[in-house]
Amino acid sequence: MKFKKILRYDKGWIDFVPFLNVVLLLNIFFVITSTLIYQPGIKVTVPTAQHIDLNKEQDVTVVSITKDDRIYIREKWVKKADFKNKMTIVSQNAPNTLVVIKADSNVLHDRIVSIMDIAIEAGIKRLSIAASPRNMQKK
Repeated sequence: MKFKKILRYDKGWIDFVPFLNVVLLLNIFFVITSTLIYQPGIKVTVPTAQHIDLNKEQDVTVVSITKDDRIYIREKWVKKADFKNKMTIVSQNAPNTLVVIKADSNVLHDRIVSIMDIAIEAGIKRLSIAASPRNMQKK
């Protein structure tokens, strides 16, 4: 019995499944990392400065002061009368915490100084004022 020879050449086949998997994973990666860049929280326009220390502290408490003179501790609104009590609790729970005052650029200087004074009276030993670098300022 004689068999027929079948000469058939298949053209190359490109499998798109691994390519789509890589694209999907890259999309997920970029979506997750882009949300980490955005700083959620209280809308405050901090002033700019030429020289800024960008060291990352582990134990930081952010006190935000908005342009309408509202005070937030760790993104929770605090009444002005309760601010000293809340800062006392923060200083007792974490005595070495760095308190960063993130005040809007329209807030008066004496208001920021009074907040700093109350924080020192409450037992806070490390204070800082937030600013954004000039070259990163949005126009």
